[in-house]
Amino acid sequence: MKRIIEECSRGFDTGVNPYEIVKLRLRGKGSGFKEGPNQVESEDPLNICISSKYKDKYDYACTEMDKLLVRVYEEFRAFYRNKARRPANYYQELRLKKSATITRPKLYPDGEEYYEEEEQVSQFDTQKH
Repeated sequence: MKRIIEECSRGFDTGVNPYEIVKLRLRGKGSGFKEGPNQVESEDPLNICISSKYKDKYDYACTEMDKLLVRVYEEFRAFYRNKARRPANYYQELRLKKSATITRPKLYPDGEEYYEEEEQVSQFDTQKH
């Protein structure tokens, strides 16, 4: 995931924090990511959130995350292929689900608009279906 962030930050000023260009966050059950006022792990299925203010960087990160997840799943299957005992989910098909949300410019309290660049968010969900 670090490589995806570094690749997306190419061409930006070296003073720009690469983790502000593309943000990748693993959240949900089993992630260890604590959220909300109670700082507890979400009961949602494990998912990866990708966000960026730059559409081209967001699209690149989504494509690379797809490749990374497929590769990890293939390595998992290869590891257990010749083992006598396999995990219960060995035959489960990998399904990637992408949902995107675009945030729009926000209004100042007095009604005047100020513009933020669009932020793209994706969640890749590998839960059983």
